[in-house]
Amino acid sequence: MRPFLADLADTIHQTYRSFDKLTIVFPNRRAILYFRKHLSSSLTKPAFAPKLVTIEDYFNGLSSLKTPDKLELIHHLYDVYHEVIMEGGQGTREPFHQFYFWGEMLLRDFDETDKYLVDASQLFKDLRNQKELDTSFDFLTEEQLTFLKNFWSTFDQNLTENKRKFIDVWSKLHLLYVTFKDRLRQKGIAYEGMLQRNVAEKIEIALQNNTNQVVFAGFNALTRAEERVITYHVQLGIGQVYWDIDEYYVNNTTQEAGKFFREYQSHAILGKTFPKDIPSNLAHGLRSSGSAETGKKSIRVFGAAHPVSQTKVMSQVLQEEMEKGINPEDTLIVLPDENLLLPVLHSVAGHVEKLNVTMGFPVGATPVFNLLEILIELHINRKGIEFNHRPVLALLGHPYLIAEDAGTANIKRKDILNRN
Repeated sequence: MRPFLADLADTIHQTYRSFDKLTIVFPNRRAILYFRKHLSSSLTKPAFAPKLVTIEDYFNGLSSLKTPDKLELIHHLYDVYHEVIMEGGQGTREPFHQFYFWGEMLLRDFDETDKYLVDASQLFKDLRNQKELDTSFDFLTEEQLTFLKNFWSTFDQNLTENKRKFIDVWSKLHLLYVTFKDRLRQKGIAYEGMLQRNVAEKIEIALQNNTNQVVFAGFNALTRAEERVITYHVQLGIGQVYWDIDEYYVNNTTQEAGKFFREYQSHAILGKTFPKDIPSNLAHGLRSSGSAETGKKSIRVFGAAHPVSQTKVMSQVLQEEMEKGINPEDTLIVLPDENLLLPVLHSVAGHVEKLNVTMGFPVGATPVFNLLEILIELHINRKGIEFNHRPVLALLGHPYLIAEDAGTANIKRKDILNRN
């Protein structure tokens, strides 16, 4: 089966004579990496590459606001939160490290609110008054209205101290949302959702006198802000959309993978960007590149007692397939658990020279985090100038110390154990 990005590269090469006024927007950087490779293969003579950006970078280019790291955003939210919720910052502030979890959750809610262009004044309303529900939320289904009525009715039945605090905070959330955004705007920064909303609401101004062509490729579940921006590009005649789709899941309503594609097919503007003949590679078997022949899918199932055992079996199968001549660049390893990343890397080391890792990995699972934990425990259990033997032994057995000087570390461990 030929990759979507390879087909896209051929289409772009055949459609556009010059790339100097072309921007191609992708969902992530990995797609850019592989598209650049496929495009270079399809070219027969030297040419300037089109501008290749992620959707986040494209939004950033349409706005004067910049997106800082999450820690800085939560620190600004921390200041605004105590000004708004605690009425001018009166009283004792909770430590920042205790606020961080709550702040992260608030930031995520504000981010989603803006990405999906939700009316925040409606979202953060106190709905204990049933008339508010009946008049302001008549667009909701009966099931949704019933849920909201049941949720808010519990506050009037038994108003505990915790419920009172919840209502007090909830009643100020819209003010917090507005004040926080004003504070960020004054500093010329924004969280991702705020920036997306800002671009979506002013897209006509942002694209004024813009004649450059923009291609949006490989998208699936769009936020409302992304949908509005892409739709306006298509309406303006400067935007093209290429969907990575297959008949197997687009035309089958039981397939969740095609849910959003089916919605966009009925969209007044985006629906016109779908091809009349949707590819059916998945339904009719694998098709080799440049050939009309179809082949059967080969699926093998292996049993493994433990998650780490899966990585060992995977390594053996991968080595066998590589000896048969498979192309490593066309091989993908999908992990069900990000904690398996290091075992997988150790398993393939030796017979795989280069690999590309495009997944997150928890800091808590890294050796350096474990080293810091041991050092902290060492000092917590310290008595004067003496340390508890347990964290000392753990420290001497840490991979980093062994890698630094295995001989000295082992001698000290043996000395502690022998002398008890």
